[in-house]
Amino acid sequence: MGLMKGFEKGLVVEKILVIGAGKFGVRAVERLSKDKGPELWVVDKDVDALEAIKPLCPKVIEADGVEFLARHPELFAQRVTIVPAIPVHLAFRWFYETYSGPGKAQIIEIPDHLLPSLPFVLKGNDGTVYLSHADFLCPDDCPEPIRCTVTGEARKPLYEIIPGARTDELGLVLIRSRQMAPGVGGYPINELSRLRQTIEEKGSGKWIIATSCRCHASLSALEIIP
Repeated sequence: MGLMKGFEKGLVVEKILVIGAGKFGVRAVERLSKDKGPELWVVDKDVDALEAIKPLCPKVIEADGVEFLARHPELFAQRVTIVPAIPVHLAFRWFYETYSGPGKAQIIEIPDHLLPSLPFVLKGNDGTVYLSHADFLCPDDCPEPIRCTVTGEARKPLYEIIPGARTDELGLVLIRSRQMAPGVGGYPINELSRLRQTIEEKGSGKWIIATSCRCHASLSALEIIP
């Protein structure tokens, strides 16, 4: 099995789990399969999409991404990196759909006054808020530099801006997505374990769950009701 010295210093990756076989999943596989490295898996419930991606990645799994993570807790004891490539906030959906107490998890809205002023802020139908430094289509091979490759402007990373949404009444768990290849980001699977542990230790309250790279982020919120 190949090992990759990770996108994060000192991190060794044995397996990369691409959740989604659509446009962004294909891009991830194309760029991550160029060099011999960690074992690459792709998970998607779309059989046709999986068939199309097989020439690039023979290890494909027909399953809903969130359900797959829920059914395979053994992955959390391995050196796995997740590459989210589906149009939902994967970390949030995993926590919400697998939370079993104490109390009950209920999705809530993020108050508008807590959202930063950015060029792009969009609220999804499921309550997730999408943030971006860009109100244009970013190059799909952007190396995520300090200065934008399009505007030339320096930008404060969103993972440094988002903590401003934290209040005494609303906690925050932020997962930082780090670039693994141009246009491809991911995070260690143990970030999901940290997410669960942080909220379960508190036991109740309102939380924002955020996944963020330098320029783009997804934020969702829930309340744990005793």
